[in-house]
Amino acid sequence: MITLIVAVITVVFIGAYTAAQFAAAAKTLDVFFGVDPTIGALIAAASILVYCVTGGQALPF
Repeated sequence: MITLIVAVITVVFIGAYTAAQFAAAAKTLDVFFGVDPTIGALIAAASILVYCVTGGQALPF
């Protein structure tokens, strides 16, 4: 039972942290480039997805 409670708490806090990072990226794109925050969040999500799918910082050279 304690494992389930800890797992739920972890998911909630990591979800909140991730949402805050997307909001910050959207706000940054809004301030510097005038991009709508919703579009900015989508751009951030897409760039993070590409980064993760391609292996992160692992460069081919």
